[in-house]
Amino acid sequence: MGKPVLIEEETQLEQFKHDYDASQWMAQEYILGNSYYLLFYIKKSGEVFRFSQKNLIQQSGGRSIIAAEGSNIHTEKFVRKYENTFKKIGFYGLVMIEVMKKRDMYYAIEANPRFWGPSQLFVDCGVGFFELFLHDNGFNVELPVMPEGKKTRCYYFWGNGLKSTEKPDTFFNYSYEEMMRNWEFWQSVDIYNRPDTIELFDKGV
Repeated sequence: MGKPVLIEEETQLEQFKHDYDASQWMAQEYILGNSYYLLFYIKKSGEVFRFSQKNLIQQSGGRSIIAAEGSNIHTEKFVRKYENTFKKIGFYGLVMIEVMKKRDMYYAIEANPRFWGPSQLFVDCGVGFFELFLHDNGFNVELPVMPEGKKTRCYYFWGNGLKSTEKPDTFFNYSYEEMMRNWEFWQSVDIYNRPDTIELFDKGV
C-alpha cells in the first residue's frame, strides 16, 4: 500500500494499528497550507536545473493532482538546502519534493526520484526536463534553454479526475466556487483537451 493514510481521530489511529504493522510506517504531522511540488534535475556534473508548481486541487487521500499552476518558489533561498543535501550524498538525476507552506515556513513532506504526475505542466512552461534526462544518459538530443523564474499562463488541469473519487477533493487556497466560475478556462487547458487526445477528452477520460 503506497498511498498515505490520513488519521484525523483517535478511533482511526486504533483501527490503523489493528490493520497494519505500525513499525513499518512513518508518522508525520498533516500540515494545512499551500501545496507545492519542486522538481530538480541534478546532472552528473553537479549542475542543477529546477522548476516548481503550485497545487490548487488534489484528489482526496493525497492522490493525483487535478489542477496546478507554474510557480517560482524554486528560485527562493530555502531550496538550496535541499540541493546541498542531495549533492552531499552523491545523488544525481530527477527528484520531486512535495512542500507545504504554513504561514512563512516551508515544510518538506516527501521526496521521490521521479517526474511528478502532471509533467505536461513543465512541458507547457518550456522547461526541458525530458531533454536533460535523455542528454545526461547518453542520448543525442539538444540541450534545452531553461527559462528563468516563473512563466505566466502556465496551467495544468485534469477535469475528469474530479469524478474519480468518493470523498471530496482537496482545495489548497482555492475553492470549488472559484473553479466553477473559471470552468471555461480550466476546460481550455485540460490535459486531454488537445488535438492528439481530444477523442479521449470527449469520452470523459
